[in-house]
Amino acid sequence: MVKSKAANVLVFGKRNKKIKELEKIFKEHSFTVRLVSDLANVAELLPNNQFNLIVVTDSLNDVLDRDFLANLKIFYPQAKIIYLFETVTRAIEVNLRRAGAIFLGSYDHFSRFSVDILQSAVKSDWAETVGPGGPPTCLALKGKRNNFGTAGKE
Repeated sequence: MVKSKAANVLVFGKRNKKIKELEKIFKEHSFTVRLVSDLANVAELLPNNQFNLIVVTDSLNDVLDRDFLANLKIFYPQAKIIYLFETVTRAIEVNLRRAGAIFLGSYDHFSRFSVDILQSAVKSDWAETVGPGGPPTCLALKGKRNNFGTAGKE
């Protein structure tokens, strides 16, 4: 089990079977999960810039352009980023890797190696036990124009 001190996770995705499995993995490792499905609401989270881990998924089929990815690093410079995609085009892979992914792979691969991936993501930021600040938080993504400068599917 990966335990963390005041770890917050932001997940971009739409609740479906795979996202529910992802939430279960985070809960098993003492992460608090919060799912948000509208990028328009992400601006409300900025003053609360406590995210240490960001998970971007393909569950909404939104196009993740360079502006969106660059703004993740601007708004959340301390956060490690994990990308979960079932299929990745060459263009998307290049953008994701340039954005500093610590993991790019499928949901199944993440599930199989979640302990190692999460330990790698959190080891430098968090202690071995959950502290008084409590465990982490998770969120999710939806299209339309948003503060990250990307447009989702119309």
